[in-house]
Amino acid sequence: MICKALVPLAVSKDLGRAKAPTVHCIEYLDPSGCAGADVLLCVVPGRYSAGMGDPLERLAGYFHRKEKASPEDFTGLARAAREAGHTWSAMTAACGITEPGDMNDVAVAIQPFILVPDRLPELFYQSVSYAIEQLTRPARRYPPVTWHCGTCGRQVTDRAGAGRPIHVEHGHGPGCARLARDQGADDARRRAALPALVKASDPPCGQLQRHHLAEPIIEDCPRCGWRGYFHEHITTIDGDWATAVCDNCYDDLRPGVTVTACYYSASSGGREPFAVIRQRTHSDCEFPDTGQVMTWRLWWEHTPMLVEDSWGQCDAWLEKIPRGQAEQIMARLAATYWPPEAATLPWVRPPTPTRDGGDDRPGAPAEGHVLPGGGRLPWLHEQPCRGAVTSAGG
Repeated sequence: MICKALVPLAVSKDLGRAKAPTVHCIEYLDPSGCAGADVLLCVVPGRYSAGMGDPLERLAGYFHRKEKASPEDFTGLARAAREAGHTWSAMTAACGITEPGDMNDVAVAIQPFILVPDRLPELFYQSVSYAIEQLTRPARRYPPVTWHCGTCGRQVTDRAGAGRPIHVEHGHGPGCARLARDQGADDARRRAALPALVKASDPPCGQLQRHHLAEPIIEDCPRCGWRGYFHEHITTIDGDWATAVCDNCYDDLRPGVTVTACYYSASSGGREPFAVIRQRTHSDCEFPDTGQVMTWRLWWEHTPMLVEDSWGQCDAWLEKIPRGQAEQIMARLAATYWPPEAATLPWVRPPTPTRDGGDDRPGAPAEGHVLPGGGRLPWLHEQPCRGAVTSAGG
């Protein structure tokens, strides 16, 4: 039985030490939109076919019985459930997982990379990835979770356990109906759920309109890839809630504001850089921001490394680099860990969505490039990944 709703849970700001306000996760579950694939194919030991019933029901049975599953069964059923059309959120709810410890009844729970309260689907995803690692002993840690799309016939790689389908499912064939359907449902869900979480709205400013949230929510930004808390505000573009962006992007896009972006590489022990850091300065603010970092997970998140480096306390070696070199590092990270189309995500190339193109020459100065505020927003219309069927906010 698949749960039809996800009840918001009280969460902790400080890993359990202090209660925070209830956080609403708008990734609700809609099992009616899950259609079975023609063939269920598993590429690890243990095959699952359509004639053996719903793989998610079988997977959930392990959790309800609190019975340890073999790595073969755990990974095989999880992949088969994805092939059958179930999301990671639906799988998490169907298995009755309400806290990280619930995963340990069936498989090893791996601490998720995103430390936000709505981390359970990501925890489920990473636990499956860890089980695959134990089975296959690949050359890299955290191997991707792959599955067969019965609609387009391609092997699909899930990059994460949460997010927009067009941004986290890599490998669908051009015009894949399943991807189009799932992204359309995701857009519709945001358009229906987000307005109810707003207590007030500012007057529109060109294409932008900033809204004040009644409580913090957990969302992802289609422009910069950030997934986590939207504490106080969310901004719509041309009134479309499906493409609502975070406050960092609102600052970048405000009319009349000029944004200058600089980039740094982060490396350790003389090895290839493991991350790119961007730092932005807005024309209406005297000081730059503290910086955001992108690693092999391919999304921007806040980092203290620039601050630590200014104090002489950063463990990594930071070097200021031109934008073109930043793109090259991110393209290498994407190619090392993910299918080629991951390098075309809107926030990976270019590293900051821009209208002027910046200076990509290898010898270009590292002082930064200018992003004029306002004007046309081309990232709304660009194809984020090969073969993806985009909505207006893809």
